[in-house]
Amino acid sequence: MRIVMFLKRAIRRFFSKTERFEVYIGSGTVSIGNIVTAGVAKVEGKHTGNITAGSIIIMENGFVRGDLKAATAVIGGIVEGNVSADVSVGIKTHGRLAGYIFSRALMVAEGGIFEGYAKCNKNTEELPALVNNKAVVT
Repeated sequence: MRIVMFLKRAIRRFFSKTERFEVYIGSGTVSIGNIVTAGVAKVEGKHTGNITAGSIIIMENGFVRGDLKAATAVIGGIVEGNVSADVSVGIKTHGRLAGYIFSRALMVAEGGIFEGYAKCNKNTEELPALVNNKAVVT
């Protein structure tokens, strides 16, 4: 229950600072290709390809097949791929992630599903880069 409350507070704080999304893939939309933005990427539809953004939000009905790289990632839908986040990765109650996670912090809410490998490290310089869906340790 503490994790759920933490995620809710973090999301509220985040949205209070953010007035709009730089990239929005709406419900019923199918997108293919890589996305790069300095702002927020929100996915409610289906996306195939990598996403690099300041923050990434995958909503409950969202689906992504590809790697995610951001400061923070909140997963409420389904992600099939690796996630590299400088600050944190949160998997919400209906979220599902199959892949590797590299981040400072990982939070999985009750009911959330994580299948894969996670490496949490306070020093993000030690987090491996993701190249072609594989972790590359430098």
